[in-house]
Amino acid sequence: MTSDQIITRAAAAGAFADASAAVLEALGLGERDADLLDLVETTFLDRLGGARTPLDDLISQAGRDPAHVRRWWSGWA
Repeated sequence: MTSDQIITRAAAAGAFADASAAVLEALGLGERDADLLDLVETTFLDRLGGARTPLDDLISQAGRDPAHVRRWWSGWA
């Protein structure tokens, strides 16, 4: 792809998902890392669309409680 090539949101989402799956598989990563990559993908697509939705709102839109997600993540070493 050249720097002036335009890709669709669907193509960007597909490329991100494919890249995430490749990293997860190659490194043998688990649910924690998959959840983080899903959150990064959601935030990436939000920003790609020009929005700046707060992270807690994106977490809520995914059907999760932001406080619970933050507690869950803070418990990992």
